[in-house]
Amino acid sequence: MRGELGLDQPFFIRYWNWLSSALTGDLGTSYSRRQPVTELIGSRLEPTLSLALVAIVIAIVLGVGLGIVATVRPGG
Repeated sequence: MRGELGLDQPFFIRYWNWLSSALTGDLGTSYSRRQPVTELIGSRLEPTLSLALVAIVIAIVLGVGLGIVATVRPGG
């Protein structure tokens, strides 16, 4: 098992192998789901981006709104 996973190699060789694979888009296979990791990430990318977009819009609206209220409020 250590040989299959490359754990019998020195750290720097394992890191170089991982880095060169990651830079080419190969993030490996999930051990729990037995699917490529890039597919798992890709399937969850759209909901993540839409949630982030909604959060950014809410933050901008609240920030600008509260900024305007703080500016026009007397004594503030």
